[in-house]
Amino acid sequence: MSGFYTDWLSSLPNDPDSEQWIRNFLASTEETLQPLLTGPEEELQAAFSVLKQMPLGSFLAAIRETPPRRPLTSADIPCFSNLKDGASRLSEILLFHPDGLTIQEAGFELMGSKTAWAKQKYGENHSKLAALFRLVTFTPAKSTVVKPSAWGNWLTAYGWDTKKPILQRVLLQDICIQTILHQALNGTCVYRNLVSFLSLSTIRRRRSNVKSLIEFLLVGNEWETRLCHIDWEA
Repeated sequence: MSGFYTDWLSSLPNDPDSEQWIRNFLASTEETLQPLLTGPEEELQAAFSVLKQMPLGSFLAAIRETPPRRPLTSADIPCFSNLKDGASRLSEILLFHPDGLTIQEAGFELMGSKTAWAKQKYGENHSKLAALFRLVTFTPAKSTVVKPSAWGNWLTAYGWDTKKPILQRVLLQDICIQTILHQALNGTCVYRNLVSFLSLSTIRRRRSNVKSLIEFLLVGNEWETRLCHIDWEA
């Protein structure tokens, strides 16, 4: 069998730095995404193995050297309440709903709210967060259905501490995260300037979400000092 992650894993003995593989991964090309969404178990196992072996610093070095592939838009700025609800718990819930849940149903399962608006917003925000980690897909229908990806189902076999390093590396594919880190790794990043296309209230409301994702990546490792290179004032 040949696929992006199985081929990458096979290349490690001769190419331990994997610079071009990492650049392709961070570019979120179709060949890097599709195996996570619909790939067979062998490809998922290879993805887990190779991402676990590659140091976080190798990905950050590539981000530092590579300008963002496009400008940010409002759709790129995450909005959520609980990181683990999107990065883990939704996948666990979807194990029991292989055909998927509507956004409102997902919101109810996650938070138990009975109001339609709260279920809709919570379900939408945390489904989008799960999508950043390639854990779900969306099926357009009369009501949008969120379905587990092959990767989302596969990772439920692992506890949070085991899969956290893998989720960190997948999150680095996100354009918003890449944009902030590219600036912070090369000097200073001013969050307000990067998202100036948003209203001031939205800039402030989403700030804690973006900050929590950056901290999820950097806190507790040698890159944590880069947090002081980001100005979060708004």
